[in-house]
Amino acid sequence: MGWRDLTVSLTVSDAFGSNSMTRAGYINITNVLHRNFVANPTDGSAPFQANFTDNSTGTITNRVWDLVTARLPIRLRHRSCMFM
Repeated sequence: MGWRDLTVSLTVSDAFGSNSMTRAGYINITNVLHRNFVANPTDGSAPFQANFTDNSTGTITNRVWDLVTARLPIRLRHRSCMFM
């Protein structure tokens, strides 16, 4: 059983005690996102330009790229093949 097959446990309690129930592999996640990206180049002198390629798989509905520098964060949002 991998991380996609989730075991669910429930414990209920009152003044008289508690009761638990566990179901192993009760939830099965079938559409798993796999994140993966590459950048080219990854170093250079200023001004610097890098190309990022998203090789992620799964049914992706939104992408948010966060590039954090020592001075300021940069955020690129990608939806429907358009950078906004």
